[in-house]
Amino acid sequence: MPRIAYGKAAVQGLTIQETKKLVEDYASEMKELYGYNMSVNDLAEYMGCHRETAEKELRAAKVPFTCVGKLKKYRTAHIARMLVERIGNV
Repeated sequence: MPRIAYGKAAVQGLTIQETKKLVEDYASEMKELYGYNMSVNDLAEYMGCHRETAEKELRAAKVPFTCVGKLKKYRTAHIARMLVERIGNV
């Protein structure tokens, strides 16, 4: 019997395997578009929202980042997980 996922994915009735597949799908799509790292502007473009909204979601989810000069870069795999856990289907 498949285990049930937690958080937003559980509300959607997804199993852990389905949740992992959804995260992998988002991550591969974002890697094709933006590479392995994304900026806040890239995420806002992907989500179709304002930059401040994307930044607020990243802060709320506590997604780790790396500074490249003054620019914060986020791993696409971490953003994909955040999208599935916090926001659901984008």
